[in-house]
Amino acid sequence: MIRHAFIGLLFGSALVVAMGCQVERPVPFTEALTLGGEEISAQTLNTGRESYTLYCYACHGNLGDGRGPASSNLRPAPRDLRTALYKFTYVNEGLPTDDQLLTLLQRGLHGSAMHPWEDVPEVTLRNIVSYIKTFSPDGYGWRDEEEVVGTPVEAPCDPWVDEDANGNGALDEGEDCNGNDALDGDRLDAGIARGEAQFHGKSNCFQCHSSYTTRDGIAKSAWQFGERVSKFRDNLYYPVAQKSAYSVPIPGHKNAQCSDDVTCQKLNRHGADRWSCALPIGECVDGENEEEECTSDADCGEGWCDGAGTKGTCSECESDLHCGGAPCSEDSECSETYGSETFQCAEDGYCVECLFGRECPKIGNPCETSPGECNKRVCRYGVCEQMAYIMPRQFEQGVFRNGGTADAIFRTVRTGIKGTAMPASVEIDADVWAIAHYVHHLTQVKRSPVEVGAHKAKLDAAPVTWSAPEPEPEPAPVEEAAPAEAAPAEAAPAVE
Repeated sequence: MIRHAFIGLLFGSALVVAMGCQVERPVPFTEALTLGGEEISAQTLNTGRESYTLYCYACHGNLGDGRGPASSNLRPAPRDLRTALYKFTYVNEGLPTDDQLLTLLQRGLHGSAMHPWEDVPEVTLRNIVSYIKTFSPDGYGWRDEEEVVGTPVEAPCDPWVDEDANGNGALDEGEDCNGNDALDGDRLDAGIARGEAQFHGKSNCFQCHSSYTTRDGIAKSAWQFGERVSKFRDNLYYPVAQKSAYSVPIPGHKNAQCSDDVTCQKLNRHGADRWSCALPIGECVDGENEEEECTSDADCGEGWCDGAGTKGTCSECESDLHCGGAPCSEDSECSETYGSETFQCAEDGYCVECLFGRECPKIGNPCETSPGECNKRVCRYGVCEQMAYIMPRQFEQGVFRNGGTADAIFRTVRTGIKGTAMPASVEIDADVWAIAHYVHHLTQVKRSPVEVGAHKAKLDAAPVTWSAPEPEPEPAPVEEAAPAEAAPAEAAPAVE
């Protein structure tokens, strides 16, 4: 993956040089701009633009839209800087601070083409941070007067590892480590066990990520928090792709203009520049003639024809996968061919990229539960794009975009990942730390891909033998005895 990214960066830089005489120089900034509530001088913005062009343009593009000349084959796609959405800047609400963006640039995003820029002078990176704020459209992101810079979330004292003022570990009931009694035994092991219960129980992390215990283990974890579980999702030991606020160009329609999402939904789903397996007949969508066969939009009245044939047909094919994916016999061949773990070997022996809601042999298919969201198109700044589905992390791979230390995992769990289905945790600090230690523990279990698959199969085959005990019946209410009737008063003696 890194090799492909490096070649793309070289190509992008070469393209900048080759086109240098054809590109008009941008109009320089002549006055300061207020972005994110801070006034930034014209000199800083002009200097930042020069540095951005040198270091960032090839991937993020001239407009900051993530569509630079080296971007087309990068997975994940470069960030669209116009949205002012950043996944790993550790704020619960609001825009990130300049220091957070600086750290992100210096650290990079592991497992992606965004490598660390730690060798670039800090002042240069800070100028770039200032300049990228100009990409926000008027009234949005950094140009939204109501948006404020958030407060960074720092990792507090860790009760499973740190010590209080007396040298004792803290109980998990407390939100800090000071003044609490010591836990007995190995505190870190206790924290990992607590984290496993949280992951598979109260926090339900396994519903998107993989499960790392048996179905009995899930039921027991839920029972620790007073919940009963008897049904489990399909593909329990593989993650489920989730929709996001991010998007990528649509093949064949990279410059399709639009005013709303509906316009984009009408685009042929295969793209004008793609040869597909013969699909001469489609079905009408979103109109009075819905589900009727069609060959063009004219057959569908108010709707449009979805699935009709495109430019031509490829020979000897049974599905679209045959018209582009490389032949394969196992997943590793696809990941090696395309330089990304998102490619898997489909059942018919061809590589397919498991993104954007497509059904894949090893993952859940969100199209089955939300067909209206499958391959959803969105209108992004006047151009149609494909909404990106994001695959939750498989922790046994040991790759974290923002670093895999327990401290980094804590802050990610606490703040969530912006623009994705990963919410901010509302659990107390001790339980968030427990989840962080459990996830970090999973990354330390070293298994080969074959061993990982065998372990998942073993968990999946384990029988369900445990069920939560039935609640004890509530005691019948005790009826209060009726008050005894008062004895009649004796009659007063008669007066003679």
